[in-house]
Amino acid sequence: MIANRTTAIAIFVCWITIAATTVAQDKAVQPDSASLNFLKDVQPLLVARCGKCHGANRQQGGLRLDLKASAFKGGDSDEPDIVAGDSAQSNLIQLITSASKDERMPLDAEALSADDIELLKRWIDAGANWPETELPNPARSQMVVTDEDRHIGHFAHDNKSFRRPLATIYRFAHPSINLFAEHSKTTS
Repeated sequence: MIANRTTAIAIFVCWITIAATTVAQDKAVQPDSASLNFLKDVQPLLVARCGKCHGANRQQGGLRLDLKASAFKGGDSDEPDIVAGDSAQSNLIQLITSASKDERMPLDAEALSADDIELLKRWIDAGANWPETELPNPARSQMVVTDEDRHIGHFAHDNKSFRRPLATIYRFAHPSINLFAEHSKTTS
């Protein structure tokens, strides 16, 4: 009876050890997507290193990397630039790791560091999670008022909001101010 119990415990311990080792290996193989944050890690890299030639103002090769749909669709080539889950098939990775100076991106700048390339590979292999946001345009440094902004009502343009009786606002003010407020209220 004791031998059977000892054997059962030994088998159970071996099974737990094998299961824990398998889970640990699976986690080591899968990219750590939880530690990747597009807005903090990937987006600043795309803006700094790709935004000048592939941003809102300029799209060399028809590629725009500041919009999700454009980045996944690709540029003038027939290949998608980002293939979620497969960095080896992503044209973006092939271009930034190219050995040819005529093909390697960015063209007129220093090559991306090994850490930057590894970051992009991990992000793509983890599914290339890209929230529905637009990358900021580094060339646009001043505020621009759009037609949409002009049509939105603002309290500063509404004269009714400024015609509050001053006496109600300044109840505990000096009596002469209250008299002035009441006088201006009746004359306007």
